[in-house]
Amino acid sequence: MDNNYNQDNGYNSNSNGTYNPNNGNYYQGNGYNPNNGGYNNPYMAPNQGSPYGQPQKPEKGCGFGIAALIIGILSMTLCCVGGSLFGIIGIILGIVALCRKESKYGLAIGGIVTSVFGVLIGIYMLMCVIFAGVAYDEIKDMDERELEQWLEERLEEIENGNFDGFDGTAGTTSENPFEDHSFQCGDSSAIYFYDDGSYLWYQDDSDHNDNYYSGTYDVYMGSAAQKYITEDLADLGVTEQELEDYYERNSDSDFYTKENLCCLILHNEYLVGEDSSEFEPHDTYYMGYMDDGYYDAANMQSGNYAAFVQLD
Repeated sequence: MDNNYNQDNGYNSNSNGTYNPNNGNYYQGNGYNPNNGGYNNPYMAPNQGSPYGQPQKPEKGCGFGIAALIIGILSMTLCCVGGSLFGIIGIILGIVALCRKESKYGLAIGGIVTSVFGVLIGIYMLMCVIFAGVAYDEIKDMDERELEQWLEERLEEIENGNFDGFDGTAGTTSENPFEDHSFQCGDSSAIYFYDDGSYLWYQDDSDHNDNYYSGTYDVYMGSAAQKYITEDLADLGVTEQELEDYYERNSDSDFYTKENLCCLILHNEYLVGEDSSEFEPHDTYYMGYMDDGYYDAANMQSGNYAAFVQLD
């Protein structure tokens, strides 16, 4: 009794874990305390879960954002069609990351931006490959002189802002007003030009079984025609000054202009019909002006006038 009970204070407060009715508390460490929510140590209160307030929801990760950024960087470095595909995937992952409200949304935005650039770079590279392939088809059959002329024309078009790309016409300038058309030649004869660079010239358009020439053709227009006529065909006697004087004399005409100057070369390879046994392959050069399906020309070797009127 002496050690445990005190009539003034109840149980001895010095006892470890005993009751003191004046204080109503357990004094053992973190024991029960009804005046403090049941526990002496507020950090141990089971309803609080944390000494800093209510329980915090765990932050969402940033896996989609990281993946979007990595794939976006890959799409920029690959620089090809595969880069565009990676870029599309990166954009999708970045959007998913934003929709999920991941903790580090900057990663998602960075992934979307790099992926967009990857897609654009991929498209640009694809267009370059396509243009290179078409340009190759256009120049692969040219000799050194034709290639030099072709490059000069493209540079001139780029400088003047008139470059529209390549049209795949091999052996000619980019403009070919004869391709896939037929023309009446001032009499009953007619010439048919095909997109593979070949032609057929029938003596009588009503009879395609006999009496015709066949071969290939080349076309030069504008400044390319003038250069070809005055330099490559210089032995035929037409000079650049003569052409410039002609333009000046016809300055009020919209037809006889340098832009409409046209040189048509027929590479006559076969003759079917009369006199075919005496035929030898040769070239025929025509110089004139071509516009809107009408070619006003002359045979540069014989001087004979020739008019080509488009039929189709």
